[in-house]
Amino acid sequence: MGVVFFTVFYWALPAWFQSQIDSAKTINLKPMLELVIGRRVHWSRLLGITLALVCLVFAAWNCFAQYRLNSNGERNVGFISRLLARLLQ
Repeated sequence: MGVVFFTVFYWALPAWFQSQIDSAKTINLKPMLELVIGRRVHWSRLLGITLALVCLVFAAWNCFAQYRLNSNGERNVGFISRLLARLLQ
């Protein structure tokens, strides 16, 4: 998951922003887009790095903790999975 987030926010989103700036048809719109979006592309890259590190920390935590869920934890995981399933439909 962290690799996906990192790839999207570090490479894909800035490349998409740049292609949108380059495809601006009007001459007046292109400099404005370069000022507004071009200077903030690094935010997307920082977000990608941050999400990758957070996912890495959770993966390391789960690897070293390796505890089993009790019945309360199983119910919580079941609730979250049902909620996500309904949201994605």
